[in-house]
Amino acid sequence: MAITGWEMADLVREVCHDMGTGPLVLGGAQAGYREFAGAVSAGARFPYAIVGVTDPDQWETGIGTLDGEGRLVREALASSAGGAAVDFAAGEKRVGLALHAGWADAVEGHGHGIGAVEGLGEALGGKQAASATLSALSGVTTTAFGRGALGAGDAAAFRAYIGAGTSSSAGTVTSVAMSGGTTGLSVSGGPVTGAGTLTLGGTLGIAHGGTGATSAAAARTALGLGGCATLNVGTAAGTVAAGDDGRIAGAGQLAVANSWTQRNSFQGVTVGSSAAYQVNGAVSACQINGTSNSGASNTIIRWTADANGPVLQLVKSRSGAMGGSASVAANDSLGNITFGGDDGTILALGPRITGFASEGWSGSGRGSEILMFAVAGGSTSQTLAARIAADNVRPGVDNAIGLGTAAQRWKEIFAASGAINTSDARMKREIAAVPDPLLDAWDDVAWRSFRFEEAWAAKGEAARRHAGLVAQQVRDAIDARLGEGAAVGWGLLCHDDWPATVEVRDEAGALVQEARPAGERWGLRYEECLAVEAAWQRRRMDRIEARLAALEGGGDAG
Repeated sequence: MAITGWEMADLVREVCHDMGTGPLVLGGAQAGYREFAGAVSAGARFPYAIVGVTDPDQWETGIGTLDGEGRLVREALASSAGGAAVDFAAGEKRVGLALHAGWADAVEGHGHGIGAVEGLGEALGGKQAASATLSALSGVTTTAFGRGALGAGDAAAFRAYIGAGTSSSAGTVTSVAMSGGTTGLSVSGGPVTGAGTLTLGGTLGIAHGGTGATSAAAARTALGLGGCATLNVGTAAGTVAAGDDGRIAGAGQLAVANSWTQRNSFQGVTVGSSAAYQVNGAVSACQINGTSNSGASNTIIRWTADANGPVLQLVKSRSGAMGGSASVAANDSLGNITFGGDDGTILALGPRITGFASEGWSGSGRGSEILMFAVAGGSTSQTLAARIAADNVRPGVDNAIGLGTAAQRWKEIFAASGAINTSDARMKREIAAVPDPLLDAWDDVAWRSFRFEEAWAAKGEAARRHAGLVAQQVRDAIDARLGEGAAVGWGLLCHDDWPATVEVRDEAGALVQEARPAGERWGLRYEECLAVEAAWQRRRMDRIEARLAALEGGGDAG
C-alpha cells in the first residue's frame, strides 16, 4: 500500500515567469527534462520545489497538483516565507518534481508495522525459527566431502579423515605419509625448519644449483667456479683484497672484452673523498642505452634529512692524468649537455647547453658563462642563441635573434630603465626631415582609449582601460593620403602571421607546446609613432607661431 500517496517521476523540470501566491503558470520544460503534464497522472499529488533564478532568495517546497488549466496548485510545506506560500516576484524561476523533507517525514512516520505487510503471515506459517548456528552454516558452500568433515569429533579424527597422518595425544603430528614418484614432497612459502635432525634415506635433490657434492671443493668443481671462492678477503666486511686471481687486477681494473668500444678495461680511482672511474683511451667514458623508459630514464636520488638535493657536476681539468691538477684556460669548454635524435640515417646532435670559461681560472677568479645553442628549422648546424653571464643575458649573435614572437609574446617586461635603441648616425642612411605628406596623413590619426579583448575575457569589468593608437586606423589614414600599401613601408607599422601548432606534452605530461591555430596580427612601434606625433606637433606650432608673427608685424587687417 502507498505510504505518502504522492506520485513520483524522474527528470521533470519547467521554467516559470508567473508571480504571486496562487497557482503558477508553467512555462515549458528545460532542456533535457519533461513537463509536469506529461509526467504525472491527472489529479495526482506530487512533491515540488521552486527556486528563484532572478531572485535566488525566494524558494518553496510542498505538495502540488495540476488544475484544469495546467497550472501548479501549491500546498507549501517549507519556504523562504517561513513555510507559507511565497509571493513570487516577476522573473525566471525553476520548478521541479523532487524529493524533499516533507516526503521523508511522511515515509519515516508512516506508522505501518510488519504485520501490515499483506501475505507475510501466510508465507511464514509453519516454518522453523532460524538459529544462530543454522544462520552461520547457511552461508557455507561445500560438497559431501566437506559436510563429512564437519562431523569429525576432534582434531585427531579430523586429521585422520583428511589423511594427514598420525598424531600424539597432545595433537602433535608424529608422521605424514607422502606420495612416491620423483616429485616427493613440495613445500612453498618459507623454509622448513626444526629443532631436531632431518634424516634422509636417499639423495637430496636441489633445484637451481644442487650438485649432490659432499664438499665445498667438489661443489665448486661441479658448478665450474674454479678457485674463486678461495680468494683472500679483506679486513672490512664485503671486500676483496688485491688479487689472488689475474682476472681482478690489484690496481682496481676490471677487464672488459668489447670490440664495439675497442677498450679493454674500466678503472676506478679515488679523488679526494670521491670515487672516479675512467675507460682507458680518449673515448666517451660511459654510455647508457635502453629501448624503453625503464632502460633509458636515469634518476639520481639523495636520501637526506636536510634541505639539499642531489648534484650533477661536469668538471673540467687541463691535467692529462687522473687526479692531477691544471687550471682551466680562458675560452675553455667546462662541459656540454647535448640533446640528439635519429634523423633516419644517423644519431645526430641537436640543441646544446655549454659551460664556458670567460677567463683563465685561479684561486681568485673563475669567470664563466652558460651558452645556449639551438638548431633552426631546415638547418643542421647549432646556432649560439643566448649567453648568460653573471651581470647580463644577451643574444649569441648581434641583431639576429628576437625576444618572443608574434604568436608567443611576453606578458610584461619589468625594467628599472627604458630600452636603448641604436641611433648612431653611422648606422643610418638617407637621413632627411619627416616628409610633409606623412605629417598630413597624421592629421587623420586619432588617439583612442580602449580595453584589450584578452583582459576583458579574463577580468570583465575589472579590465583596465588604455590609451593609444589602433594599428588598422593608422594604416588606413596613411594609405588614404599616400596610396594603398604605403603605410607598411614605414617601420612604425608591423604585420606578422604564424602557422598553426599542435599540442605537445613530454613523458611526464607537462605541456611543451600549446595548440594554436594559424593567425595574423597588426602592431605598432610606439616610439616611432610618438616621433611622428612630435614632428606633427612641431610643424603645427611652427605654423601657428608664423601666423602670430605675421599678425603682430602689422600685416593687412582687411
